[in-house]
Amino acid sequence: MTTAVILGIDPGKLGALAAISVTGELMWVEDMPTAAKEVSAALLAVMLRELGLHSIIIAAAVEEVSAHPVTGSIGNFKLGQAHGKLLGVVATLGVPVLRPSPSSWKRAMHLSADKDVSRRLAIDTWPTWAPSFALKKHDGRAEAAILALWALRSGNYATPAPELVEVPPW
Repeated sequence: MTTAVILGIDPGKLGALAAISVTGELMWVEDMPTAAKEVSAALLAVMLRELGLHSIIIAAAVEEVSAHPVTGSIGNFKLGQAHGKLLGVVATLGVPVLRPSPSSWKRAMHLSADKDVSRRLAIDTWPTWAPSFALKKHDGRAEAAILALWALRSGNYATPAPELVEVPPW
């Protein structure tokens, strides 16, 4: 039986992706695929294609990004490129996209900017997945999973017909 899942995507080369079922069960979590120190659209497409072989991706919540003065112009440009790659791959798969700001989804999930609070919530929500969130560097995984949970709870997505979201046979 094919499971319907919602993706949560924390952008950036240190970000991650997670998929939860429509019942809230965490099904999959992975660090952002990179090549040559950049987000790899090709590897991302392969990962999502593999996920699509076992499930139907009904929505993706991709955290919106914005420029930060501290990051500098090159860092901001690279983050924007990564975000664009993510949106492009997800759009190619025909998956409806939600693009919440960090403050809006974190406020709804009662989180702060403290990444450890996100990791703690992920561990408390999915204790069997605790090793995936155990280290400080796993904050992207935690935020991707919680972002998917936010999308599920928000209900702000339309469930498309399965033929619109099944992974194309490339």
